[in-house]
Amino acid sequence: MIPTWQGFLFEDLPNRIFLGFRYLPGDHYTYASFMRQAQDGSGLLMRNLFASEPQSGVFILPLFWTVGKLAG
Repeated sequence: MIPTWQGFLFEDLPNRIFLGFRYLPGDHYTYASFMRQAQDGSGLLMRNLFASEPQSGVFILPLFWTVGKLAG
């Protein structure tokens, strides 16, 4: 918890948004979007919201789906 708490404390306002990722945080937004899709009830097949072209749900990621369901 110490690295996560430290990352949260050192973020500057008004941009104090810290998801707990200290390594390549831009890549982790995709994983957070997978969890959000599961939380919103979009089903087991998820899509990458950060892709440049439209796509249908093709990703099956049980870990992120489960975390999203438990968070909802």
